Amino acid sequence: MKNLVILTLISGILTVFSSRLFAQETGILNQAAPSLHVTEWRNLPSGKTAIDIQDLKGKVVYLFCFQNW
Repeated sequence: MKNLVILTLISGILTVFSSRLFAQETGILNQAAPSLHVTEWRNLPSGKTAIDIQDLKGKVVYLFCFQNW
């Protein structure tokens, strides 16, 4: 029983330290959106031939994208 408690503590400590050691910065919170580089865009505003990310600021955008394999 004592060995089981010790093994549990050691594995918990190793898990905490390894997760911090190998942690990566992920996510896009508080980052500016990158420019759009698209070849085709549906429903462009009248008078526009291309769209910029700033044109979409404050709007709800639904992106439907897929890859055909």
